[in-house]
Amino acid sequence: MSRVNASPLYIKVKHSLLEKIRKKYWLVDEQIPSEQELMEQYQVGRETIRKAVEILVREGYLYKKRGIGTFVKRNTAAWTLEPLISLSNLLASRGYSEKSIILHKELMKVDESINQFTKIPIGEQVIYIKRQRMIDNNPLAIEDAYFIFKEENIEYDFKNSITKYLLEYENVKLTKIDQTFIKRKPSKKECKLFDMDTAIADVIEMERWTYIEDYDDVYFYVKLVVLSDIYDYSF
Repeated sequence: MSRVNASPLYIKVKHSLLEKIRKKYWLVDEQIPSEQELMEQYQVGRETIRKAVEILVREGYLYKKRGIGTFVKRNTAAWTLEPLISLSNLLASRGYSEKSIILHKELMKVDESINQFTKIPIGEQVIYIKRQRMIDNNPLAIEDAYFIFKEENIEYDFKNSITKYLLEYENVKLTKIDQTFIKRKPSKKECKLFDMDTAIADVIEMERWTYIEDYDDVYFYVKLVVLSDIYDYSF
């Protein structure tokens, strides 16, 4: 698996802009320079500037006014739960290109065997999604997710963030998360999915049980098996 040895150019621009925000080079609610001005200042293309600004907007340092420009929101990032529970959001905020490949998707009723590890009540309708998570086109994680699901929303593209679906489409409000981690050797099947010849490398297995408002039991369960060398990425 290849390593990321240097930050992308737009990450460097992002860090430079963030340093200016923190040092109050621009005040809160003050407009920052236009894309064209930033392109000239940093001697980079428009896409580089757009990516850098988009990350700062997503992290809560900047906000946009349509047709006017981009403004300083605050000198510290907005705090949200999403970076804590969404691998997609975490990787995107660090500037990495992440995508998910759906290996299996199925609507099902929770039976006793599923209840034992998900803790979702028996009889609930859930959707089960197995995905391979990729970073810069390299296998990074294998994910098994189960969550209570309304069939009318089945057109959502679950290659995208499941956390985003729950928070924005289902509009659920999280109240509690239980989470465990273990470090272990990968199975033969996991080695194949990670494209590893042997089981020499370790993996980290994370299980998460998520609770929401107005529902006493687990609403969302996920098991994420991640290559241990995720730590080689510059988080």
